[in-house]
This record gives sequence, C-alpha cells and structure tokens, in this order.
Amino acid sequence: STQSTGKKSITAKPDNLEAYIPLAVSLTNESHKIEALKTLRAWLELHPEYNSLIQQVEQSSEQFVSGECTHDFISELFLQTALLKPEDPDPDVQIALGLLYNLSYEYDKAVDCFKTSLAKRPSDYLLWNKLGATLANSGHCKEALPAYYRALDLKPTYQRAKANLQISYQSLEMQSLMQSNPVDLLAEPEIDGFW
Repeated sequence: STQSTGKKSITAKPDNLEAYIPLAVSLTNESHKIEALKTLRAWLELHPEYNSLIQQVEQSSEQFVSGECTHDFISELFLQTALLKPEDPDPDVQIALGLLYNLSYEYDKAVDCFKTSLAKRPSDYLLWNKLGATLANSGHCKEALPAYYRALDLKPTYQRAKANLQISYQSLEMQSLMQSNPVDLLAEPEIDGFW
C-alpha cells in the first residue's frame, strides 16, 4: 500500500520530501487524520524553503502553541506557506491545502487547489483522481467524470480511478432514478422473510 511504502521510505530516508505528501494523502484515505496532519507538519519542518514559517506562525499567534498539530494550525501553516509564492504556487503546497480542505469539507476550495496544482503538473494521474474524488464528494459526480477519464488516459491500469469512476456512474444512475420516480424507490419493500 502507499501508506506502508511511504512510511518505509521516510524511515529509510527521513529527508525524502517527496514521500510525505503522498503519505499524508494515504493516511487521510485510511481515516488517520491526526497522523496525516503530523505528516504534513513534518514536511514543512524538513522543507528548506518553508521550515522557518512554523516558528513564525507559532510566535505571531497566541491561538497556537508550540508543537501543535491541529487541523486549524496545520491549515494556517499551509495558507501562510502558499502566500509566500502567490504568483508561482508550489504544487505540493496546493495539494496539501486541497487535502486539508477535503478534511474540513470545504470542497470548492480543495477543487481550486487541485486545479492550481494541475496547471503545473498536467500529467499527474494521481492529482487528476484527487480532483475527481473531490468533485464527487461534493456531489458533482458528473463533473468528476472527465477528471477520472484523464487519470485513466495517463495511467490506464490505475485501479482507484476505475473504482471512483464506477462509483460516480452508480451515483449518477441513482440520482436519475430518484428524479424519475422517487416514491417507488422510497416505498417499503414487501419481504417474505429475512433469508
């Protein structure tokens, strides 16, 4: 799994910045929110361009304490990091922000972050899938389909995109059924027994 691969990579080489963001994504997918937040913080702590920002944010706000790993604090760190390069956004920072916005159910903001990253990484099939999943999670399954198809164009064997595409189509089918005859679908079925 991505999670075990990421952890092994970080254990073997703790300064491998490329392993942290995918690990945070994997941890989020597995509902390990606190570990994901810690991983995002560790990425910032190790990043040569951004590591001084943590101390600055902690010192400039009485709201946060040293070593904090709450969603609010990590989000504030990444927002401040993004503001360092508004004209030339760092795609990794935007991916982290997209992840953080997903965790707080702010899907429109997450979509914007992923689209910003895609402007710099148009061939990133994982990122296209993240965009699709975020659109689908926000109830925009139809809009998610092109993102999943793009992910599959880039990597036809990518199983997560295939599964997400199928889920979106099933959701759209259910929406269509509900619109065409909602009363029949909500009626209690006749059951002759439990088995």
